[in-house]
Amino acid sequence: MGTKANFESMAQNRGSGWHLETIKATSANQLLMIVELGTMNTQTGIGSGVTGITDNSAYNCSSLTGSTADLGNGTGQAAETINEIGGAETAYTTAGKVSVSYRGVENPWGNIWKHIQGVNIWGDGTMGGGQPYIANNFTFNESKNSDNYEPVGFTLANASGYINAMGYGNEEFDWLLMPSEIGGTSALPVGDYTYVTANLNGYRVALLGGIWYHGAFAGGFYWSCTAGVGYRARSISGRLLYVPSATV
Repeated sequence: MGTKANFESMAQNRGSGWHLETIKATSANQLLMIVELGTMNTQTGIGSGVTGITDNSAYNCSSLTGSTADLGNGTGQAAETINEIGGAETAYTTAGKVSVSYRGVENPWGNIWKHIQGVNIWGDGTMGGGQPYIANNFTFNESKNSDNYEPVGFTLANASGYINAMGYGNEEFDWLLMPSEIGGTSALPVGDYTYVTANLNGYRVALLGGIWYHGAFAGGFYWSCTAGVGYRARSISGRLLYVPSATV
């Protein structure tokens, strides 16, 4: 349980059209956030999210979902969010401990890392933090950088840090928002951190959003690209996505 492949299988078990959240859906939401919030610093635009819960290595310390239900498909913060650790529930109402929602998507950052489907990071040791490869259909493989997985035309930053610039390569992937340069701060120009494997030699999966104690590191563009194929942990989950079939 808990691997990217298992989350995809669980999603598909719901029926036709169900998947783990894909990079294309993620990128669409990110682009909308920039336009609607007028900033890439999404924590400033909406709220900190669940990023101030004290970690305890004995538990998954993420908060319970559903606290933004009253917002419907709106954007904002929950009035309160319940966190449960070791069977004890606490209702929080303070910044850093309540969930945020963007257009009905709860916890787009904070609370727990989310696997993002349809993107692999690969490098041969000379490509910085590796190049993203995007699946052009719904056939997914974590260890692939050819055939239906297409190169985006830029490499990720070669060190972890606050994002300073997003990459731009092949025009067909001009919608992709992944960091090619670090050197920013917790406020500008993006306000989010990124983790990479320097001089990557091999494959990595992409995780988005951060977890319950990541504070100012987190946000709508907070990527971790250091986990290997098949990786799982108490701090990683996934989000369902439904893609309807086109009718002619």
